[in-house]
Amino acid sequence: MPVQHDAPVRPEISPAPLDDVLRRVNHLRTERGADPLYELPAGCTAWDDGACVLERAFADVGVTFVGYGRAYGPGVEFEHGLGGFIRDFDAGRLPQLRAR
Repeated sequence: MPVQHDAPVRPEISPAPLDDVLRRVNHLRTERGADPLYELPAGCTAWDDGACVLERAFADVGVTFVGYGRAYGPGVEFEHGLGGFIRDFDAGRLPQLRAR
């Protein structure tokens, strides 16, 4: 009887926490004719009166303001579904995306 060998075990690879956000941002960007991003841009929290990460990510498609549920600009408005990400960013839980 032949000896059975178990299949090689692949380590569990968990995606970086921002990979899903980047995929969602790129989906929204490509729907509007913009090229995908390689990484999320740095930004300032709403409390710092600067452009947030998503405002910078969507600036080239005409977005000038991003709320917790929608993005707005002259002639552009869409739902983004990234409110949890924005809340985490504004709360300081994503220091790697803070503009210096």
